[in-house]
Amino acid sequence: MIVPMYMAEVSIPGIRGTLVVLQQLNITIGISISYWLEYGTHYIGGVRCAPDIPYSGGSELLRTFDPYRDVGPNGCTGQSAASWRVPFALQIVPGLVLGIGILFYPESPRWQLKAGQDDKAIAALSRLRRLQPHDEALRAEFLAIKTEVRFEESFVKERHSGKAGLGLSFALYKDLVSSWPNFRRLSIGCLVMFFQQFMGCNAMIYYEPTIFGQLGLSGNTTSLLATGVYGMVNTLSTLPALFLINNVGRRPLLVAGAAGTSISLDIVSGIILYSIR
Repeated sequence: MIVPMYMAEVSIPGIRGTLVVLQQLNITIGISISYWLEYGTHYIGGVRCAPDIPYSGGSELLRTFDPYRDVGPNGCTGQSAASWRVPFALQIVPGLVLGIGILFYPESPRWQLKAGQDDKAIAALSRLRRLQPHDEALRAEFLAIKTEVRFEESFVKERHSGKAGLGLSFALYKDLVSSWPNFRRLSIGCLVMFFQQFMGCNAMIYYEPTIFGQLGLSGNTTSLLATGVYGMVNTLSTLPALFLINNVGRRPLLVAGAAGTSISLDIVSGIILYSIR
């Protein structure tokens, strides 16, 4: 969650929503690329884990690969280890790019103001906005951020005078649940994130080849291909929010997305239930 916070603090208000959508879009693009890489490397050394062991998954009419029973005592002898080592190794590349590139990112001006580093804050803001430090628009934005930071500090100091360190941190966390307005905001934020994870989207992403195999897509190759198609649909489904987030608003998109997700999961559940029966 550091990335959305950083983007919110360094971006201008008019594009913050778009930047958050771009982050999610990049996540879906990365997932889709990984799916197709796995589909391509699946052909290295063969397409069956254990050629001598018949598939035992699925139904009697259509057998599919069962990763728990269709693997020999010596592992997947019908495939090269490169079929799974290469996808793992390729993940190092974007990780290195991010790890090295982040060293050149400017610090958040808001954080630097909280740390009392006014000169560094305006230098970072100047770099982010590509304006000279003495530019009037830049100075106005700097003063607005500084005013907000100082107001928050004075409010905390007045409300929790004499507290510092862990005592102050505990008091600030206590404020989140000590009044109904604060608790309501906290509950909405936490529950939205909880149900976003609890609905099972990550389970679908992680176990899609197995799920598609259990739904009757014979062969590991076919299930991986279906997974790649899902990755493309996932990416394309993120694009509308990129153009609607600032025009339609956050709440309507959240409601529409929740309704669409519920319908989609109901359909998936029905298909799985039907295939089991």
